[in-house]
Amino acid sequence: MLRLLEKHPLEEVSKAVDKALRLRRCTRDVVAQCLYPDEPFSPPTFPLDGREHLQGVRVHAPNLAAYRALLGGLN
Repeated sequence: MLRLLEKHPLEEVSKAVDKALRLRRCTRDVVAQCLYPDEPFSPPTFPLDGREHLQGVRVHAPNLAAYRALLGGLN
């Protein structure tokens, strides 16, 4: 919990701890989630700027039949 104070003000961490306690889930991860409740999700991207040599690379779709075989033919 103390490491959260390196990046967040004491007042914000205190509010997050109070919220986690109300949820009865007081762990570091829950408190950290309470610090970012409304942060919009944006999927990670890998920009190709300056990596022109990668712009022509194409990744083939995975062969799911092989995965299904590992699961014993389950769909």
